[in-house]
Amino acid sequence: YRKYKNQIKGYKPDGINKLWVADITYIDTDSGVCYLHLLTDAFSHEIIGWSLSESLMAEHALEALNMALDKFSGYDCSSLIHHSDRGVQYCSNLYVEKVWNKHKYDRRRLSYRQCCG
Repeated sequence: YRKYKNQIKGYKPDGINKLWVADITYIDTDSGVCYLHLLTDAFSHEIIGWSLSESLMAEHALEALNMALDKFSGYDCSSLIHHSDRGVQYCSNLYVEKVWNKHKYDRRRLSYRQCCG
C-alpha cells in the first residue's frame, strides 16, 4: 500500500467537491457491532456516501465511495481532495483505483492523516 501525505492541514474548502472525508464508525447494537462507512463533503457537511455493514471489508467503503461518485457524476471533481485515515479499506488497490479512474483524478490529491500518533 502506498501512503499519501496529509494534504489538508490548514486547508478550508471554499465549495462543495473540494474535500471529501472518509471514515468508518462502529455502532454497538443488541445483536452485535455494525460498521458505518461514510464519505462526507467537508464544505457542506453533507454525507454523500454511506454503507452499513457487519464487517470492515474494503468493499463496504467502496460502496460508500460509489454512492458519492454516482451522486456527483457529471460534476467537475478535478480539484477534489479525498482524505481518510490510513485504514486498509482506503489503501486497497480497488478503492484507490476507483478514486483515480472515475474522474481522471490526480493522484497527488489523495490525502491521509496519521491515525496513531
